[in-house]
Amino acid sequence: MRTQNIVYSSNAPGTPEVYTAPLGIFNIQTTNNNLTGSTGNIKFWVNGASPTATASPNLVGTTYINGRTGGIVELDLDAIETALAATSSTETVWHYSLSMTHAGNQVHVCSGYLVRLGV
Repeated sequence: MRTQNIVYSSNAPGTPEVYTAPLGIFNIQTTNNNLTGSTGNIKFWVNGASPTATASPNLVGTTYINGRTGGIVELDLDAIETALAATSSTETVWHYSLSMTHAGNQVHVCSGYLVRLGV
């Protein structure tokens, strides 16, 4: 199982007090040649939650995840941050699991911690 930790500031990049630009895209490289048109699913649990608990939020689709050529999986951190903040505006550490459905097969890409700084 591949681990990919994601750390970002909800107010980043730059000084939180003055910089309000978008968070942008986070890329994860896979071994697939072309993920264009693939459907992504990223599930989140607050840190310490039971691994059998229901994921919240459970994000599906191109608003959050896009497959690209060269095996790239793009995560839209702005959309993900909005969903996480709507679930909990104070939680800073989440566990996530990312999968892609490609050519009819669902494949686990990676999992790890997502850490929101500046919350």
